[in-house]
Amino acid sequence: MPDLELHVDVTRSDPPPPTRHALVDFVTSTGGAALFTILLGGVAAQLISCDAQQRVQQREFNNTWLKSRGDQALLARKEFVDGRRASLDEILRSAGTLSAASQDLLEITGPAYSMKGHTPADKDRLLAEETRVATEFTNAQIAWAPSQLRFTFEVAYFGAGNGAVSARWQELRKSVNALRKCASETYDRWFLAGQHKGSYAYSPTYCQREFGEVDATAEKLGETFGVSSDERGWDSPDALKHKLNISD
Repeated sequence: MPDLELHVDVTRSDPPPPTRHALVDFVTSTGGAALFTILLGGVAAQLISCDAQQRVQQREFNNTWLKSRGDQALLARKEFVDGRRASLDEILRSAGTLSAASQDLLEITGPAYSMKGHTPADKDRLLAEETRVATEFTNAQIAWAPSQLRFTFEVAYFGAGNGAVSARWQELRKSVNALRKCASETYDRWFLAGQHKGSYAYSPTYCQREFGEVDATAEKLGETFGVSSDERGWDSPDALKHKLNISD
């Protein structure tokens, strides 16, 4: 068996070491590391600044939204309160008009309006005054009668379902109707007596109890319906947030 000979190529050299990119050399150098640290710090600061700006913008948006919603709520509340006050004013004005007309109607049944002892001209003036008063009473009744249903709905709406408000309105309505019935029946007796159909004796006490009931029930309705506890706090930011179901 022939001997194996080992041939070594003495002319072959080792491969050269791999070359590094100049950027790598720069980054690993002291100056590069410092510059890289500065750049990272700048980027981090920029990110923090951007996040802070976003938070400020979000907070400003939230504040603007809350103010806008609060303004809308306050405007709606103002319109509601104004409507309630207008409704109360109309109810009390209508009741007061009918009460005043009833008072005038009773007065013309008194001795001051008697036709006895007056000249024909004076009688004409008295008759014209009696006709005017009777017409005003009739107009007041005509205005009041159909308004009662509308007033009932308004009290229910603006009273927000408050049972006490509805009860005070029903008391006023009942007392006004009792007064106009008393005044009307008294006037009818006086008028028929002038037609020789029955007798009539004037008394300043006629319907006085009914007048007192109208005044008392009107005052109670004004106290209950005019000012409600749910109006409190609308000028307070915390209370406004609570009413609008807004959390901080």
